[in-house]
Amino acid sequence: MGFRDLVLFNQAMLGRQCWRLLTEPNSLCARVLKGRYYPNCEFWNAPKPRSSLYTWRSILFGKKLVQHGVRWGIGDGAHIRILRDSWIPGIPPEHLKPLLPLNPQATVSSLMADDSRTWDEDVVTSFFETSVASKILQIPLSRHGEVWRAVKLVYPIHLLRKYFSTPKAWVLDFLARSDDRELVTLAVTVWHLWEARNGVRNGEKRKHPTSLAEQIKAYTEMILLHLFKPLTSHSRETLATTSRWSPTPVGSVVIHVDAALFSSSSRMGVGIVIRNHMGNFLAACSRLLDQVTVPEIAEALAIRTAVSLAKDEGWNNVIMVSDCLSVIQRIR
Repeated sequence: MGFRDLVLFNQAMLGRQCWRLLTEPNSLCARVLKGRYYPNCEFWNAPKPRSSLYTWRSILFGKKLVQHGVRWGIGDGAHIRILRDSWIPGIPPEHLKPLLPLNPQATVSSLMADDSRTWDEDVVTSFFETSVASKILQIPLSRHGEVWRAVKLVYPIHLLRKYFSTPKAWVLDFLARSDDRELVTLAVTVWHLWEARNGVRNGEKRKHPTSLAEQIKAYTEMILLHLFKPLTSHSRETLATTSRWSPTPVGSVVIHVDAALFSSSSRMGVGIVIRNHMGNFLAACSRLLDQVTVPEIAEALAIRTAVSLAKDEGWNNVIMVSDCLSVIQRIR
């Protein structure tokens, strides 16, 4: 069949079985093996008893290959061992040589500041040589939990992660039980988190969780505005023609404003996106207001919110963009 190394081929197949144990922990095979060989720890720390079956010894042989290709993402670092787990890009744990003695069970959290949101540079540089310390300090610490909590305050979504078995089964279950609003919110959130992660890996400045959450909420509001038309007898005039975007005067700030009415709950949503004169994104925000049912009032309140935001940020040369012609004419 053209296999040049049957040992490597068999190890690759065994590695695939290891991956199934990791991604399908509720399968019958995974539960039997866990109960027999690693009931009190994770698969990565599973031991190799003398009395273990040939099947288990073979799986551990495949695990060695999987370990070469996986690496921990850093959150609070409380469960990642510094000297035994793979967590530094390009440096396997067996090649990690600290400058000072370290407890074999010491975790990555001991290298962080007290708030677990930043690396403690003094600690990192004292334990590792310059090249290794530099790689550690460049590892982004996950703060996406903060983003998701901020999003859930506006859009209550129940992920039901405690019933998670496999990624495929969880996604299909979420699609089956969620409405369009929940699907839009999750899709926009995941997209922005992935985009922020890629930006950091490509050398861009890390976005603050609050800013990222506001951007997610603004995009979600804009999408929901077009997916769900307000159920109201009122209508508002819009600009008859649509012009193509062209650069605005240098130094100016363009604020795009829109409002959405939710007649069933007598609420309105405000979405604001801010760009500079080159069209680059600067900021975004969204808000919900109660007891608003008239479209023109909703648009006027949205513009007032944008003006207040511009004042707080100290922007003087502002161009306001709205699609409500009647409100624009009254302002003029």
